[in-house]
Amino acid sequence: MCGFLFHNLGEQVSPEASLRALQKMRSRGPDEKAELVYSSTETMYFGHVRLSILDIDGGKQPFETENIILLFNGEIYNNDTLRNDLVKKGVIFTSDHSDTETIVRGFELEGDQFFQKLNGIFSILIYEKLSDRVFACRDHLGIKPLYYYSNGVSLIIASEIKAILEVLWFINVQLKLRDASLAEYFCFRSPVDGTMFKEIGKVLPKHCYIFDEKFCTRNKYDPYTLLPENKVNYLENEVGQQLQSDVEVGLLLSGGVDSSLTSILASKHASAQLRAFCLSTGGTKDESLYAKEVADKYKIDLHIIDLNPAKFKHAFEAWVKFNDDPLSDPSAVALFHLCDRIHKMGLKVLLSGEGADELFLGYNSYTKYYLSLVLNKLGLRSIAQRFFPTNFMDGQLTFWGTGMHTAPKLLSEIIGKKHLNKLKDKIHKKWLSSKDVKNFITNCEIEDRLANDLLMRGDRVSMAHSIELRVPFLGEIVVQSARRLSDVDCKGLFRMQRKLPLKKNLKNYMSRKFVDRRKIGFELPMINIVNDQFKSEIEVFISERLIPGIQYERIKKLIITYEGLKANIAVIWAWIVLEYWHREFVK
Repeated sequence: MCGFLFHNLGEQVSPEASLRALQKMRSRGPDEKAELVYSSTETMYFGHVRLSILDIDGGKQPFETENIILLFNGEIYNNDTLRNDLVKKGVIFTSDHSDTETIVRGFELEGDQFFQKLNGIFSILIYEKLSDRVFACRDHLGIKPLYYYSNGVSLIIASEIKAILEVLWFINVQLKLRDASLAEYFCFRSPVDGTMFKEIGKVLPKHCYIFDEKFCTRNKYDPYTLLPENKVNYLENEVGQQLQSDVEVGLLLSGGVDSSLTSILASKHASAQLRAFCLSTGGTKDESLYAKEVADKYKIDLHIIDLNPAKFKHAFEAWVKFNDDPLSDPSAVALFHLCDRIHKMGLKVLLSGEGADELFLGYNSYTKYYLSLVLNKLGLRSIAQRFFPTNFMDGQLTFWGTGMHTAPKLLSEIIGKKHLNKLKDKIHKKWLSSKDVKNFITNCEIEDRLANDLLMRGDRVSMAHSIELRVPFLGEIVVQSARRLSDVDCKGLFRMQRKLPLKKNLKNYMSRKFVDRRKIGFELPMINIVNDQFKSEIEVFISERLIPGIQYERIKKLIITYEGLKANIAVIWAWIVLEYWHREFVK
């Protein structure tokens, strides 16, 4: 796992400024740092920081051959298969088993068509010397980030926005906030159709962007192949594959269905005892007892890490410096605290259960949407609106996604209605193009929430502590098999159950009582945290009113009373995070 920076600004940016920008991402690669300056028609900078996990001696970057220079962040899980195929075609390798060199040799032989053969988590930059083109590619779900700034002449590409900002600040480029970014942020907990900045974009998942003289061509590739006909446990195979590493692999074990199943399958394939980590907040929704039950049964070395409000504030103040494309999920701060402790115990790689809820319909928001659909069809829209207000805007039923915890009516009073209406229309178009309800929901969750909120949450907090976070549920073959399932397969005949295929699998290893208990989910006492830890900051934010487009008087009315804070904690917390982000990254 790594971080990289590329720009073609030549002498406009001093070597010291380029290095400063690269060092902004040093936590992504504390093991090695390397820079390369290449001059052709223009002077280009390639910077790379490395977290050594696979072929520690053979995967050094930037990787240069006669015709290409490569920067790569991630892991390729089918590396051995790809290397063997290339060897059969006459390709000669100089490294032992480096996936970096596999990408280089595959691209030399097949060009950018080779990217669709990659199974893993990755962002890739390749400069092709003969054609003077830059290729920027991202994995099938956007598990690893990749951002860019391009004005037709200048090009900057990096693993993190703050590295791009450092370069732009040096050459005095002024940035503007993107018009629709506020609406996206408050609806989805993060911007989705770009970044908060108008001038900085992100490479889309399963896309290759090709930059030449003045143009950017966006090519979408299809990483998915036909599933094998034989009935195999795709998830177990993926877990086994993702345990491959030249360093120790640990587990995130919350005690829920997803992490328990991942941990159990990992323990079956591990050659030594695995260490697992669980966060405990103490309250009634603490699942650490269930994590301990799994760990005891399968001889996993479990470490339970406590988090209280004071520790949360301390972790938050460190986390905001990494939250350069803002997301407001409070669990990101908790995971940041957990990764800090795990890093201090010496681990570099973790397996997570992320993505299972989105693929197998595990959230309560899906059940609420199904009920809203039924009531709406029965002519009982007013009842649906009363019980499920976040599913309606101006009387129209809309699935905003699991990240939406505030009624659109209130949001329109805080940020205006114009861009909320545009988002609603976009979601409606997605509904019209979907073949069924499950397809619609999973498309919304994967394309909007998963790629821009949850996966970026995991990447930032883990890489802030030099940890690679792997996600077996989001392996390509697991995603394909999950998307073949119907909503009845996942939620039962009346759509009131959750993740039935995963629960059926877990019952092979744990008791029915363990598996069928009510879903708890991770929850923090955010009302008390905001009320006790952020009062003085809120007063400053209300007084200074820095962010254009925010109706501060409406915010002020929400927080006058404890009851108002309690009823609207989601939008208030999102606003607090945005205020911190603005002060950290907007100049």
